[in-house]
Amino acid sequence: MWGIGKKTEPRLRALGILTIGQLRRSDPMVLQGVLGNRTGHFLSLARGQDERPVHTDRADKSISHEITFDQDILDRRELMAELQRQAEAVMRRVRKQHLRARTVQVKIRDHRFRSVSRSISLRAPTDSTRTLFSVARSLLCKWLDSNANTPVRLIGVGVSNLVEAGETETDGNQPGTALDRVMDDITSRYGDEKLSHGLAFSRRKKRT
Repeated sequence: MWGIGKKTEPRLRALGILTIGQLRRSDPMVLQGVLGNRTGHFLSLARGQDERPVHTDRADKSISHEITFDQDILDRRELMAELQRQAEAVMRRVRKQHLRARTVQVKIRDHRFRSVSRSISLRAPTDSTRTLFSVARSLLCKWLDSNANTPVRLIGVGVSNLVEAGETETDGNQPGTALDRVMDDITSRYGDEKLSHGLAFSRRKKRT
């Protein structure tokens, strides 16, 4: 439960309170010695009573896409095609929210279900699909080079450390920006599957 931290939890355990249900049924007078003037607050939460408004419009802290393949993939070109497709989808969402990303992450799971993540922080935040794909490809290639002949079950691309587009001095000086804007306009009108970079299109065609 939010608010029950490392100091409070042991004291509740000492009273024999291990679950929210037990907390809900506990005597408020007994709880007072542990929870103090917040006893009523925690009892209300344990009963599912919370009058605080729910905020659903918070900005994303990270944006990512991933896929689990129906069959393990060993072909490097096919993996790169999927990486390109995901880079397009991720950066389309980043630009739609008028953001830029400082950190790029790649997630990989092999045929033995061993998962690893590789990330790198950029000198300047970006919303460029070309930049994301270039960095993500480098991270993936390093893993593939050190894990030769290892089939891949899952691959994912993500960005984090997001900032508002207007907060940087590099606005308008990003590789591929003009092309990205044109592609965004076309996909918003006709759908995500209508336009893609050549490498990603080969992956989409194979999926259909």
